[in-house]
Amino acid sequence: MLTVVKNINLINLAAKNQKLSVQILSNSKILRILRILADYNLIEYETLTPHTVKVNLKYKNNNPCLKSIRFMGGRAKQNITCTYAKRELNNKRALYIIQTNKGLISLTQAVQLGEGGVLLFRIKI
Repeated sequence: MLTVVKNINLINLAAKNQKLSVQILSNSKILRILRILADYNLIEYETLTPHTVKVNLKYKNNNPCLKSIRFMGGRAKQNITCTYAKRELNNKRALYIIQTNKGLISLTQAVQLGEGGVLLFRIKI
């Protein structure tokens, strides 16, 4: 999980510094997070080598669509239930990624599936 957090932080730094693209190391979890971000039209990515990915940030009015990414896990990991997510985390300006039994998915997908899990990332849009 440490390599996932480090590589996602590189994307966060690129967004804060308003860079156009960044190259990161990849694994299956990072690719799943990138797919979620691409589904929400925040980034585009392409695989350069089997272990390297180029991430292109998307911009709107000269501002990155992706404001920040914050790792929410750690020692005091929060278990999120479906009802709690509907009630407390219903935020249009943020995207949450949680780890469930079905893998890494966005919070909206987890609510649709009725799944709970561990909150990993909060992404400000």
